[in-house]
Amino acid sequence: MNTHPATRPQKLADTCATACSASDYECLTELLDEKIRMRHTSGDVDHTGAASATQMMKDFPAILPARQGNQRTLAHQAGR
Repeated sequence: MNTHPATRPQKLADTCATACSASDYECLTELLDEKIRMRHTSGDVDHTGAASATQMMKDFPAILPARQGNQRTLAHQAGR
């Protein structure tokens, strides 16, 4: 059992994961900075800004239902 206090990136990752699980896109939009840029490696998807990035997250399950990522893992990687 991990008894160490959570770091700020871990707390952010937990908040993000909880919001994603609850489909709380308003919370996600508030967590994101307007300078955020979310890109897919293929280059076909490129979103800048909190509202645009949140819309991409809303659309993602419909576009690729079998490829839903582990949001906590993704947030931890981004917080490094």
